[in-house]
Parts: sequence; structure tokens; C-alpha cells
Amino acid sequence: MPSKVTRSTLLIILGVGATSLLIEALCGLMFLSGLERPPIAYFSSYMNGYNYHPYVAFHPKFHPIYGTTTKSSHERKIAILGGSTAAGVGVPDFDKKYFKVLENRLKEKSTSIVNFAVPGYVSNQEHATYKNFLYNRPHPPDIVLSLTSFNDIYFYLFRTLPVGNHEFNYAFDLIFRQGYPPPEKLAEQALNVFRKSATYGFIYKVMNPSIDPLKNPIILSSIIFDPTQPNGEIPTEERLSAVVNNFLGNIRATAILAKSEGTRYIVALQPIYYYGGRLQQGQNEWFHNHKDLERWIKDVGVQKAAYDRFFSQVIPELKKMRSQNLINFFDYRDLLKDSGEVYLDPVHFNEVGAEALAGQMAKDLQKTPN
Repeated sequence: MPSKVTRSTLLIILGVGATSLLIEALCGLMFLSGLERPPIAYFSSYMNGYNYHPYVAFHPKFHPIYGTTTKSSHERKIAILGGSTAAGVGVPDFDKKYFKVLENRLKEKSTSIVNFAVPGYVSNQEHATYKNFLYNRPHPPDIVLSLTSFNDIYFYLFRTLPVGNHEFNYAFDLIFRQGYPPPEKLAEQALNVFRKSATYGFIYKVMNPSIDPLKNPIILSSIIFDPTQPNGEIPTEERLSAVVNNFLGNIRATAILAKSEGTRYIVALQPIYYYGGRLQQGQNEWFHNHKDLERWIKDVGVQKAAYDRFFSQVIPELKKMRSQNLINFFDYRDLLKDSGEVYLDPVHFNEVGAEALAGQMAKDLQKTPN
């Protein structure tokens, strides 16, 4: 027979448990009855800002696909793909993003643009989108333009993720298929369980009536690494060769496919701060803390030599593909060197930079046959 102390303790535990379940059920009913439940987010994971998309695997909520994929018989259709720079990050006014300015400048040639760019994309995702969507259409685009190169260098040389399995592929499998992984510490795991409960959500809702839920969701923790910081290692020649071959292989595969579809394929090496240009002192979409931004610029900047090594091997091969009539090739790396304070960070630029890029693109595209 259990002692009175043991029996009392057991009754207390059962009572507390029953009361907790009742409170949880009541709070759950409050949310089911129409009360808006606070959203949850995972600390230091910008995958929170992405949704799965059937055409491009995943897509950011605040940078949706621009344009329509349907094509009328009398217009020239240009499809753009690339990473965050190609998506127009850095220019908050939509009408001043480079691709919108470019489309307006090409109106006399009856040109329309569809922009499939996704922040974080590397050449692997670009080729996959071309192969699985753009060229699997009744009417492929007349021109495909890749504003590319920085992400292949950054994620494969600086982050040293497995070549061909970019960070977002990893995150896609880890998060969209399996869910966010739990944190390593048991105490944080327990807190996550509590913070996901209806009870905590109700308390959060009642105690914080004036919060903006989009800016202040319930924060959970996980073991997702910080994707913005390089690892600091100097890439080996073996690593560099693997990254170069991967980049060129994706371009060549896309070029052959484009040619078979009668599409002109253009590779444009995007503007990069380290090839000339000045940094503006202002708000940055990725880094609200300027010290974090300065650290990122410094961490990437110390490896500028890696850019030079990458391009010294890539550019001759791109020129060779151009001579074989597989691609057109635009080198915009130093395009903004005389444009003043246009860069927000190593790769994103402001409205002045967008105007300069659109202007040069318009000139080059007007010389490009359909």
C-alpha cells in the first residue's frame, strides 16, 4: 500500500495534470471559435519566409514571381532567373527594380518579362527550373537570362556546402519534408513543446495585445545553422575545380536544352561590390544591425582572391561557349564601379544601381536576336 505522502503526491500530480489538460482544451476551443492564433517562427532561420512552389521548389513570400508565363504571338518573352540580386532585393520600390525598368525600356520591341529568380538560388536550381518548367511549356521563352555567379561562389566556396546540394536543397529536405529539427538542449526542447501549446498561445495573445504578429511571432529554437556567415577557410584547388565544373556544367546543360527549343540563352555575371563600387550607409534587407553587415562584408571581402580564381577559370569557358553559339555572355561584374554609393552589401544594390543595370541590359538585349 502506498503511503499517505506518496498518495497525496500522486493526487497532486494527477490534479495538476488534469487542470493543465482542461486549460489546454479551453484555450484550444478559443482558437477554434475564431480567435486568431499567434504564428510561430524558428530563431535565426530565414526559411520562415519561404513557401513551397510547384515550379521553382520554394519561393519567398515577399519576392513573388513577376510576370505571366503565357505568351502572345506578337511579343518577345524574356525569362530571368538567378538569386536575390536577380530577384531585385535591395530596391524596395517595385517599379524601380531593374527588371521592371528593363521591361519598360524594351516596350518598343513588344517585350515582356517573367522573373523566376529566388534569393539563394545557385546554378543547380536555375538549370532545374529551366528543365522542369520553362522548357516544359507549349511556348518556351524567346530569351532566358541568368543573372548569376555570386551564389555559386559564396555558398560553395565560402560556406563549403556539398557541391550540387546547395543550402536550400538541404533546408527543403530538412524542413519542408521533415519539419524543423529540434534543438540539441533538452530544456529548449521542453520550451518548444510549451510554446507550441494553445495555453501558451492564449497567454501570449492576451499579454501582448498590441504586438504585430508578423514581426513578433512566438519564437522557437532549432539546430538550423546561420546561413549568412562564411566559414573562413581558404578554398583548395580541388574544391575550386569542383565548384567551377559544377557551374559550367549547369550552364552548358541549359544552353544545349535552350538551343534545342529555339531559345536564346544569356549568361550575365552579376555586379559585385568587390569589383568596383561604393557602399552606402543605410538599411539592409538582410542585416538590420549594421555591425552584422560590416562583419559579413569583411568576412567575404578577405576572400576576394577566390572570386578572381573562380572567374579566371569560368570566363574563358563562357567565351568558348559563346564562340560555339551556345550562349550570349554579358560581364557586368564591374558595371557599377563608377555609380557612386550604390551597394548595400557585397552583392545587392539600390535604385541607382538598378537603373544602371537595366540601361546596360536594354542596350545589350536590343542587339540580341530572338
